[in-house]
Amino acid sequence: SAMGPVRVPELAEEEQFETDWNIVSPEFFRTLRMPIVRGREFTDADRAGAARVAIVNERFAARAWPGADPIGRHVVTDEGNLQIVGIVRDARLRIIGDPPEPYIFVPIYQQPFLRTQLFVRHDPSIASTAIIPPLREAVRRTNPYLPIVSTMDMAEVAAFGLIPQRLAATLAGTLGLAGLMLAALGLYGLMAYAVASRTREIGIRQALGADPRTVIRMFVRQGMKLALIGSSLGIVLGLAVAFAIESLLFGISPVDPIAMSVTVAGMIAVGLAASWLPARRAASVTPLAALRSE
Repeated sequence: SAMGPVRVPELAEEEQFETDWNIVSPEFFRTLRMPIVRGREFTDADRAGAARVAIVNERFAARAWPGADPIGRHVVTDEGNLQIVGIVRDARLRIIGDPPEPYIFVPIYQQPFLRTQLFVRHDPSIASTAIIPPLREAVRRTNPYLPIVSTMDMAEVAAFGLIPQRLAATLAGTLGLAGLMLAALGLYGLMAYAVASRTREIGIRQALGADPRTVIRMFVRQGMKLALIGSSLGIVLGLAVAFAIESLLFGISPVDPIAMSVTVAGMIAVGLAASWLPARRAASVTPLAALRSE
């Protein structure tokens, strides 16, 4: 909730910085499991008529009072002075991909707000869809004129915030699959050309008694060598890209051995198939037909 500018008396004018606001109840931090690292949480005593208080996150405290204890200090707002009574651990509260920004929290009993969000933590064994009807009924009994605009599970909220990343991942996956198909076609074309350009050699080898399986192994070995070289280069480039976009990854490591292994196995399978078909064709060439080829 945007509540206006905040000033830190200890900072010069050019050192002042913007901050985000949130108006919360005393149970907010416990419900969202945001630990208070210093000071205290809000209580029911933090209401109208009492001293106005606020809680800031670690990022705000580090910028406003570096190396000093923020507890008991004040910030100046359009609504008056607020005394800092606690510091909460940094968290991503707006955009999941952005680093935590300075944040300040004030108690809802001292700063009422018309648009309210209700967070409910429930037993994970109970489906969220089973929780929503009794919550709606409880709100209706409290005040039948309060409109409930929407109800969402936090997993849905997180998924909604990751839509750009999901679209990018889908696009990257599609392009990767297209690249794999092009690589397979390229490898097949290269091996087919190698077979065509060595037709006379193949005929001479077979005329001298070379076994067809020997011819197949020769071309498969050549194709697999190209596939392994390409896979190695792909892994190096893939790791470089993964570390470059590490900030867009949430809850996973940029290095996934299983994904890398599956990718390499897929490339080897594609290389094997693309090499075996031309090799099989090479083995089927009769010595007489090979010697007559131009």
